[in-house]
Amino acid sequence: AEYMGITLKTSDIMPLDLYFGDFDIPQVKKLRLLGVTFSSTLSFNYHIDNIVENAGKRVSQLRRCASYLDTEGRMTVYKSHIRSVMEYAPLAWNSAGESQLKRLDNIQHRALKIITPALSDPFGINIQTLSHRRSVGGLNFLYKIQAPDAPAMLRELVPTTKNQPTRDTRSSTRFKNNYQLLDPSGRSSTGKWAIKAYQRSVIPAAVDLWNKLPQYTLEGFMPPTY
Repeated sequence: AEYMGITLKTSDIMPLDLYFGDFDIPQVKKLRLLGVTFSSTLSFNYHIDNIVENAGKRVSQLRRCASYLDTEGRMTVYKSHIRSVMEYAPLAWNSAGESQLKRLDNIQHRALKIITPALSDPFGINIQTLSHRRSVGGLNFLYKIQAPDAPAMLRELVPTTKNQPTRDTRSSTRFKNNYQLLDPSGRSSTGKWAIKAYQRSVIPAAVDLWNKLPQYTLEGFMPPTY
């Protein structure tokens, strides 16, 4: 058994004297739960390190067997054995820093150079970026938890619906759709986020994208009781 404290401060957390019977429970700076490594500062640096190491080894394996596969076969191996590693439980670590997430993009770039070595620009092939897929996953999650049959615990995560004035007086821009959700981030009057990491986490990031969706993308999909 072990425990981990969570803080956004740079200083270490004061250790606690915790015991289970006669056994001392040690304090740790990182903890792995269901395949996701959490750190005491919620930076997810350790988790991204694990992903990069694991996915990087698989890219090397792809390079060794690439000559035995055509482009479609190499792409299938990438999507099933490499990209799947980089997309495990992304809603949990969506708030990771941009520099860390860029390391995953570099892995995809390396793989695409193996898949299509003849192309000078590997991203010229028809494949979605990892950031785009994470954004779609967040929007899909936000949509599903608004369904009437969604578990109550998840429905409580849905931000309050916005009243619909003709114009947004704060930003002086028209709403993109009629299903606006309130920003759950706790913006100050100056428009700055109280915690930058929270801005990147799944609910605030998905709400920001949701409110920018055109009306026609939501018509016929939202529940009648919305």
